[in-house]
Amino acid sequence: MDKMLKLISMLKIFTKKNIRNLIDCRHTLLLADTPFHDDLYLVAYPKSGVTWFSFLLANLSLQLSGDSRKATFFNLQMFVPDIHVSNKLNVPLLSQPGHRIIKSHSPYNKNYKNVFYLLRDPRKVMVSYPIYFVWLMIHFLFSQVWSLL
Repeated sequence: MDKMLKLISMLKIFTKKNIRNLIDCRHTLLLADTPFHDDLYLVAYPKSGVTWFSFLLANLSLQLSGDSRKATFFNLQMFVPDIHVSNKLNVPLLSQPGHRIIKSHSPYNKNYKNVFYLLRDPRKVMVSYPIYFVWLMIHFLFSQVWSLL
């Protein structure tokens, strides 16, 4: 009987309000540590071209700001950070566009005020996923073999 009472008391924790608070907490985790009112979130399903689009936006912003630097695969995180990597954003605020662009793969997040949602044909995404995983396996195997040499 005591076990049953403990189970019932544990189930009372999962009320609508508590579940809503848990979801809100998850959304807060995918928010910048110092959010600005004009942050632009670039959101897309993985393998939908969000990194490619980030390159375009970063290089366009740098060029319009008169900055001679170029965004590359190695420094893209400096200009268009991924909120899933870290919420500590040390992005230099460029004169153009005048706000931060933050990349995310998050589903709907009520805390994102300015959102650009990138869509891609789902059939193309499903073709892209296996190619990406094959590339990951080859890269992993190569790094393992290289470490043995």
